[in-house]
Amino acid sequence: MLQSVTLQGFKSFADRTRLDFGPGVSAVIGPNGSGKSNVVEAIRWATHQARARELRAARAQELIFHGSGGKAPLGLAEVQLELRTPEGERVNLARRIYRDGTAEQDLNGRPARVRDVHGALRGTGLGPGGLAVIGQGEVSGVGQAEGKTLLGYVQ
Repeated sequence: MLQSVTLQGFKSFADRTRLDFGPGVSAVIGPNGSGKSNVVEAIRWATHQARARELRAARAQELIFHGSGGKAPLGLAEVQLELRTPEGERVNLARRIYRDGTAEQDLNGRPARVRDVHGALRGTGLGPGGLAVIGQGEVSGVGQAEGKTLLGYVQ
């Protein structure tokens, strides 16, 4: 279950922003241009569900806040996720990309590989092919697969 997402320097989120999620279904709503899609993309990027090209960026460095409205460009983008596994274990995941193209990720405060992240997310709906996060225009895609009805939700 996703507990919170914290973004800093990711796309339109120059300032550190934390979103807390409670039990049940959560929806991110707001006016056009307020960053709703960027929140979904941040979760997908942090969990390795999507590459930069799938997040409206030609390369990973384009995920970093590039400056706007009197705010200077930043040198890195960071997304932190806090979640609980079905067994109740707390998992903290952080992923960063720097302007020079270097990147790093931590799992519970320790450097991690992609497969470590995928293993920690197993059973949460946030791993590869998970349906815990459904973006704009994807609701109609949550349907039938191999004769089974699928439903995506965030607990």
